[in-house]
Amino acid sequence: MLGAKLAYGVELKSEPTRGAIRQAFAQAKEYQRYCEFSTVCFSPLVYMNFVDELDHELTANEYEGVGVWVANSERVLTELRRPSVNTIQVSDRDLMFDWIASHEY
Repeated sequence: MLGAKLAYGVELKSEPTRGAIRQAFAQAKEYQRYCEFSTVCFSPLVYMNFVDELDHELTANEYEGVGVWVANSERVLTELRRPSVNTIQVSDRDLMFDWIASHEY
């Protein structure tokens, strides 16, 4: 795959609520349709306050393959689960790249 485009979807949530955590996992699961890798990322504070919710989501088969990171503003501090490689259709990934390219950031 040397030289091939790879997509890595990262869903970051800073809102410290159970709903935001559940939403992050659901969105990361959706990224698996378009990205070779998909992960959720939480701050250390969210992790400490919602470790029970995160443990529950980590064991849910529904989110198998979704990676989980804890990070601060400078780097990933720990990887609670490594994301699995998703088998995606090249056309789906290319649609996502085209959509990103058509927007100004």
